Amino acid sequence: MKDGDVHPFDDTLRRLLSKLQVYHTISRPTPTGVVETKARGNVKNIAVSMEDRMGGRKHLTHLSHVESFGLDPDELATVLQRKWSTSCSISRLPGKTETGKMLDLQGNLLKELPRFLTEEYGIEPKYIDVKVK
Repeated sequence: MKDGDVHPFDDTLRRLLSKLQVYHTISRPTPTGVVETKARGNVKNIAVSMEDRMGGRKHLTHLSHVESFGLDPDELATVLQRKWSTSCSISRLPGKTETGKMLDLQGNLLKELPRFLTEEYGIEPKYIDVKVK
């Protein structure tokens, strides 16, 4: 390109958009106001998974990526412990690049937990991934 050159707007816009980074903003209403979370990249869905222990007699429910929706893992762990009278431990997500925390809840809460997150915190079901290990 030289000074004084004229280019179509569509071409210029396409070149500009190809150089931009993807980011997202999540707004969630709370009793004290709106909580807004901004981050680079695409939205990381909340992952809820259940692990079977002791041949089906004991279960462990894993919950991760709650920080991307503006939820504090420590506060959420306390709320979940009181709601279902269960123990909950918090650990770092595995991997060098992962910065979030994972909540491990005792018991099979695969159906109750997504419903609770939707009703209590207003997180749409399409942002919650549920799977059985």
